[in-house]
Order: sequence, then C-alpha cells, then structure tokens
Amino acid sequence: LWDDENVTITHFNNNAISLNGNANWTGSFVFSAGNQAQQLAPVITLRDSSITANTSNGVTVYNSNGVYVENTVLQATGPWQVYSANTTGNYQGAYLKNIYTESSTALNPASPVRSPFAGLGIAGLIAGGSSGAASFEIQGNGGVSGAFPVGGAGATPYTYYIVANDITSGTQSSPMQAMNWLSTGSDSIPVRWPRIANATDVMTYDVIRMTTAIGIGGVYPYAGGCPGGAAGVCGYVARGLTQAAACSGGFVCTYVDTGSSTTSAYTIKQGNYVGQLAFWPGGIVAVNKGVSVDTEQANVVGVGLAGSPSQVAKQCSGNGVASPGGYTACTSTVTLVGNSVPNQPAAIMSDGPSSGGANQSLSKGRLNFGTTPYTALLPHHIITLIDSQPALTQATTGYRPAANANDVWIGTDVASGGVGLNVGQLAFGAPVAITHYIGATGDGATANWLERLSKKEKTFAVPVKISEGNGFTLGEGTQITQIKIYKAENVPSSEVAAGKCLDLTRKVKGLIKLEEVTGITPPERLGDLSLNAYASEEGTLDLHFCNPSKTVVMTPAGNYRFLAVR
Repeated sequence: LWDDENVTITHFNNNAISLNGNANWTGSFVFSAGNQAQQLAPVITLRDSSITANTSNGVTVYNSNGVYVENTVLQATGPWQVYSANTTGNYQGAYLKNIYTESSTALNPASPVRSPFAGLGIAGLIAGGSSGAASFEIQGNGGVSGAFPVGGAGATPYTYYIVANDITSGTQSSPMQAMNWLSTGSDSIPVRWPRIANATDVMTYDVIRMTTAIGIGGVYPYAGGCPGGAAGVCGYVARGLTQAAACSGGFVCTYVDTGSSTTSAYTIKQGNYVGQLAFWPGGIVAVNKGVSVDTEQANVVGVGLAGSPSQVAKQCSGNGVASPGGYTACTSTVTLVGNSVPNQPAAIMSDGPSSGGANQSLSKGRLNFGTTPYTALLPHHIITLIDSQPALTQATTGYRPAANANDVWIGTDVASGGVGLNVGQLAFGAPVAITHYIGATGDGATANWLERLSKKEKTFAVPVKISEGNGFTLGEGTQITQIKIYKAENVPSSEVAAGKCLDLTRKVKGLIKLEEVTGITPPERLGDLSLNAYASEEGTLDLHFCNPSKTVVMTPAGNYRFLAVR
C-alpha cells in the first residue's frame, strides 16, 4: 500500500498460504514501507477477514496515518501480528478490535530459517516509535499473542534481559526480556536477541540475568534492584557489547553465558530510547507509547516509556502485568478472576516527571476529591480502606451505604451542620486502633509499632518531645511548656546551727524565676537536715536547709540535681 488514505480490505482470506520468508525478509499480508522518495501516509482498515499466516507477518505499517484491524482472525503469525510506527512522519498509531489470535514461538523457528530473527520468539503488537499524535488501542474480545524463546534442560530458571544503549543519542532502553532458560547450573547458555540499529548511531548492549519472575509477586529488574551476586540475583553478565562483537553483521546478536557464573551489580537507568526497533518479542512491545486495552495483555515489553504505563487497562487480568520498562495502569478495580487472586493488582497513578523533579511545583494532589465552590463541607467518609460490610455495599445502588463505625476510613471531621471548604478537618477511623509505624511494614506486634490510639488510651513507644515554645495541658491544669533536670554545681559545705535554717545561693544557667523546683537530689545523705529549693531570680537557685536537731550539721558538698517545671 502506498499513499491511499482510504484503504479498506474486507473479507480477505489467505487460505493459510504463507508468504516469502528467509534470513533477510519476512513477508506481511498488509504492508506499507513509509518514506520511499515521497512521504507515504496511508489510512488502512482491515476487517472481517481471516489470515492464517503460517510463519509470515500479519500487518506492517512503518508510517501509519491510522491502522484499523477489526473482527479479524490473525493467527499463526511469525515474528509479529501487527507492527505500527510513524518514525518517518507525524501521523497516527493502530486500533485493534475483536482479534482472534493463536500463535507460538514455533512459528518463528530457528531452523528452517523463516525470518531475519529466527528463533527469537514472536510479538503481538509492536507499537514502534511514534509521534505525539499517535495512540494505540486494543478493544473487544481476543487480543494479541507474543512469547519469548525458551531453552535449557536444567531446573534453575533464568531470564535474560537486554539493555540497548544508543551511545550517539545518549539514550538507553529499559531492560527488555529476551529469553527464558532452565539452567543446570554449569551449562553454556547461548543468549540471543534481535539487533537494534538506529540509522548510523553507535549501539552497545548489556546482558542482565536473574531468576525468572513467576506469577503474582514475581519481581522483574528495577532501578536499585540489581545488586548482583549469586546466580539468580539480578545483575549483569555482560556489559558494553558492541554491534560487531555481539551481532557479527547479522540481525541476531549472541552472548554465551555460564550457568555457574555470578552476576555483577548493575544500575538500571530510565528507559528513554525512542529510535528504530525492527523487532522484539512480546505480547505488546511499546517503544515510546503505552497501549490502551480493554483486557490486560501478557508478556509486555516497555522499551523507552520513561516511566509511563505500558498498558492502560479497563480490566486487569489479576496478575497486574509488569515488565522492567512498564506496568499496567488498571482503571477498574474489578479483575477478570475476581477474588481468586488474594492480592489483586494495584491502580498505579503516575505523578511527577520521568526524571529529576526540579520543575515540579508544590501543587494540589494527583488524586483530588473536588466539589463545587458553592457547597458546605459535611461529615462523611472519603476513602473506605476496609469495608466492614462489603455485601451491603455491593447490594446498594451507588455502592455508598451509610458509614459504619467498624469501617477503616479517612474522611472529614466537621460538625453535622457543615462548614466552609476553607476550614475542613481531617479524620481517621478504625474499630479497634490506629497505629503508626516508621521503618516497619505493620504487623500488630508491640515491638514494632511506635504510636497507637485505642478506645482506652494513647500509647507512645518512643520518647515524646514538644518543640520549644509549645506546651501541653492536663485536664484543666496549667499549661506546661518545659520539664528539665538542672544541676547546681560545686556547692560548698556549710554549717547549719542547731534549730536554725540556712540559705545557699548558686548560679544555674537557664533557670528562670517562674519555674517550679522539685525533686532535689543532694550529692550525699542529708542526715538530720531538711532541704527544699526555689528560683529566687533569673539564673539563681536558693537551697534552703533546716536543722531541727540540737547539734550543728554540715550540708553535703558537691553537685545538686533538681527538676524544674515551667
């Protein structure tokens, strides 16, 4: 297809006949090359058709002005089902709806060679480098199918990821999953991946290895999470491989790893590569644009998304599909598998720039529960963290029954008559206790929490400090702003005559006249003497000794400690 901006292909059937495919080329049933002497920008619709590709590609459009594939069988594809990019023009992306897909890595075999990327897996949708106007969407039943190559005959599961570094532009990809391998722990492992070439830019590759992430809770490589070490610990096994060394002038790059080797610490940078990408395996391979999907797709690879989601899903599959370069932003809290998944996928809302942060202003929150400026603020719960009556909630139209004291919630703390929006107060509620932790995950253990409020008491497990200039009041008592232990140093010994009293004055730094002095501790036993003290003026302490006995008694010499309250 050339520059036709109204292409409609309908009721096409290839009768399972494949196209040409070899080490240099794999045919596509719908193909538009892009910029060939003139700018090509076709608008292509493929609908109500049946393509059983049998190792060939489905749809390839390098300069999309809109690719629409609807109500179509697109199965048994080789390297990819749909490739859409607009790297030679500022146009559109791709829209897929009700796609029946069925394929496997066997459709892109290592032998016999049927593509330039033989044996490197298959891709569903490759959302290639695209301009700001482009968007990608998968709707309806079905979806796309992608898979990574596997190998090995051992019992230790490794996954290999490739970071492509564009030295010329100073950009790099996120770690991109390339293959899975079952290692014996001592085998030689041929790591293979597609060559990435961006015009004449100098490219290098880093090879990362770690234990395969399996199921819910499986972890992929992440920034700060590749410290290197034992065989399955995330880290690199090769770094800075050149095109010549790794790819030998071909389309397939190789590095031979050893299953018994350890990995080295690797710093994962922000994936910001937006150049050419001829091929990479995965269900969705997103270069610089995330894909809007009805149902979360699996085996996703984010290349240069710079922190953006790889998928924005109306329904999550229950796994919360992750990859090193992207994640799923799940717009619905309802997953396809319901409560069979105990920890259902989180709704991640990105906030802030892709890196740095110097230009981020002190703004209102990313999640904003707004109202009109003409209303009053009334007492109500804004976020219910734990619903004590989920059955009632789900059976109530609008899903907001009356609040319950047994809920765990965040809401307003205002009078029932309402107040202005500028005098709102925040409230937290729970049926048993509200507990604060620092540097702990929250397990209810008394040894771990630092502050707890219950119906009976407020308990602190850390020292309580009130900053200078502030105080506290118990009941209807006097406000206390400071309680401090002072020391009157080097008080000399003096005689106290029989039946007499004696005042000794000492300077005490910081003591003020308004402080109440109590709890005096002398350096030695007083014997027959009695002792009290008071602040006679600023910085001055009077020690008042009395001797009720019939003989002279000496006051103890040394340092006197006392408690002063203001």
